[in-house]
Amino acid sequence: MFDESCATDCAVRVTFVRGLFWGTGREVFLFVDEECAMKIFLAGIMQGSHVSACVHDQSYRDSLHDIVQGHWPKAEVYDPFANHTESVGYSSGHARDVFCQHIRMCQQFDVLIAYVPEASMGTAIEMWEAHMNARFVITITPLIHNWVVQITSNVVYGTVPAFVESLRSGEIDKLIRHEQISHD
Repeated sequence: MFDESCATDCAVRVTFVRGLFWGTGREVFLFVDEECAMKIFLAGIMQGSHVSACVHDQSYRDSLHDIVQGHWPKAEVYDPFANHTESVGYSSGHARDVFCQHIRMCQQFDVLIAYVPEASMGTAIEMWEAHMNARFVITITPLIHNWVVQITSNVVYGTVPAFVESLRSGEIDKLIRHEQISHD
C-alpha cells in the first residue's frame, strides 16, 4: 500500500511515495522528480454591470496571457473567454454548466489571476472559490478597499505594469513558493 503526497514548485513536482519494499516488510521512501505544468486561471471582468447583453473590452486577456506565458512558459494558462466568446447568448442551462465548470477549475488550479478594473460578480465568485480552496490569488485592480479583493487575494497590484514588475523582480514566484510551503 502506498501513501503519496506532492509538493509543487512552478514547473517541478516532487512526489514522495511511502510504502513497503516488496517482500521484506521494510518501509521505504522514493523521491521522484517529474515535470508538471503549473495551472493558471485568468479570471476577469466580462459582463460587469452592463444591463444589456454585451461584454467589456476583452483585449486585456491576450495581453495578460502573453505576459503570464512569457514568465512561466511551461504553465497551462486557461482563459475562460477564449472558448466562450458568445457566452452572453447562452441559454440559462448552458451558462450554468459553463460557469460551474469554471468554478471547479478555480478550485483546482494552482493560481488564479483576476483582472478587476471595476466590480465583477463572476470574478468575485471565482476569487472566493480559489481562496476557499487554498489557491494562490493574484488580483490586478484599483479596488484596493473592496472587501472581496482584500479577503480573497494573496497579493494585489493596482495596475498591470505593477504586476509585470513583480513578475520580473521574482516577487510573485517567492510569494507562491512561500504559500506552497506553508500549506504542505
